[in-house]
Amino acid sequence: MTLGSDRDMDLEEAVELAMRQSGVSPTRDFQSFAVLEQMLRMLPHGILVVSDSHGVEFANQAFCDLYGLAIPPSALLGHSASDILQMVRSRWFDPVLEQQRVREVMARGRTRQGIEVTLQNGRVISLDWIPIEVNGRINCRVWHNYDITDRKHLESMLRQRELDFRVMVESTPMIVLLSEGPGQATVSVNSRLTEILGYRSSDFGDAEAWWPLAYPDPEYRAEVSTEWTRRVNEAIRTQGRIQPMETRVTGADGTVKDIEWGFIAVGHRNVVYGIDRTPYRQAEREREHLQSLNYQLEKAQSLDRMAGAIAHHFNNQLHVVLLSLQIAADELPRDGEVARLIDTARQAASNAAEVSTKLLTYLGLSHATMKSLDLADMCRRMIPMLQASAPAGVQLSTSLPDKAPRVTASEAQLQQALLALVANAWESSDRPRHDIRIGVEIRDGRELTGGRFFPRDFVPQPGRYVCLTVTDQGAGVAASDIDRIFDPFFTSKFVGRGMGLPMTLGIARTHDAAVQVESEPGQGSTFRMFFPTAG
Repeated sequence: MTLGSDRDMDLEEAVELAMRQSGVSPTRDFQSFAVLEQMLRMLPHGILVVSDSHGVEFANQAFCDLYGLAIPPSALLGHSASDILQMVRSRWFDPVLEQQRVREVMARGRTRQGIEVTLQNGRVISLDWIPIEVNGRINCRVWHNYDITDRKHLESMLRQRELDFRVMVESTPMIVLLSEGPGQATVSVNSRLTEILGYRSSDFGDAEAWWPLAYPDPEYRAEVSTEWTRRVNEAIRTQGRIQPMETRVTGADGTVKDIEWGFIAVGHRNVVYGIDRTPYRQAEREREHLQSLNYQLEKAQSLDRMAGAIAHHFNNQLHVVLLSLQIAADELPRDGEVARLIDTARQAASNAAEVSTKLLTYLGLSHATMKSLDLADMCRRMIPMLQASAPAGVQLSTSLPDKAPRVTASEAQLQQALLALVANAWESSDRPRHDIRIGVEIRDGRELTGGRFFPRDFVPQPGRYVCLTVTDQGAGVAASDIDRIFDPFFTSKFVGRGMGLPMTLGIARTHDAAVQVESEPGQGSTFRMFFPTAG
């Protein structure tokens, strides 16, 4: 017979178990004390019956075996309860503490169940102290003892597994929610719900309360809830899981996250988990955006090549026209009407050729003779000409070093660029007096961050750059227009302009340089051209 038990059992259940094992019929023999005594002897639990005078009246073998008493149960009869305590206390892990606890229970005289004591061999015993009343007075007391070591071990294992599970759930990067029943009532949820979406478990009690929070748009909410409910009901029916379902979830702060949801039915409990796919989806959207930009760039490059080819062909044809007009003019009298018309045609053809040349410069396809150039010295030599060309009221000032690192550049094209920037500056204001400052400085390529650089694909390289700066006090440029000011023929001024800045950008392309623009409406503008130093 097994002396231990894998579950709690009170005395009444233990007696019923002994009756079934002995085949005793309760309707026929339960009144017989001898039969009852026999049943108690057969119990796998230790039984000790103490009389009202505190003497032992009954003990079974299981009691002796539980406490390792090497004597038969009959040897305990007649001893006092105190004697028995002295016998078993040496088996207790902490005799003083356990004896004090048991004596307090015995002294109270009331029923007390589930007193746990630990033996020196590591086994755990549960004690029930049960007074038996007959005709309204206590006749005896039953000391019911049973081994709960296995149960305690299982409880400990369950607690540890629960702890391990909670640690695992809290440490996972996923949202994990435990729900119950078809209504998916929330039982518990890990902290990732708050970290990712800003919600707490107290914000919703079940799925019905969750839908309006996570999906404020009624149409999208209806679409998501219908599909989710269909999948979940099938998973509950089959006790399985759903195919992952990705939705756009609105967080507590209004931000929208891409969450991939899963659902597993386990009995009457459900496990809902959510994986934050937002970084991946953002990366995909950015990749698609970059692909679109790359496509647009390739398309623009193709158009640039086509425009360059057309401009070259147009320029060649214009040179033929100009040459033919020149020959015709040489054959006619200079004072005739026909000669005057030919001169008008020659001027128009020359203007068209100039526009074509500027277009080639904008595309970075113009032919240029490169040489080593001191940009500060070039600016000093151009200042008198620029000042003489400027409208009345425009005053030029400079901040030029005595000597600057040299750049490899076309002097003619850099002069065109400076002239275009200064002309753009003096045209930007209608004030009676307008100050424009021209400067040259040295910058480290690693410092060229922030601001708006053109061309847009410009990437600063390690090393030094020579920076040409033109600053005005004009009307400034609206933020929405800055990306357009280098487009051919775009202007916010008057008709007839619009190629100066595009030509400047083309010159920058030819020289592996870049233009940076800083401007605010009413605060003026600063244009900077960055040229890599020679060598």
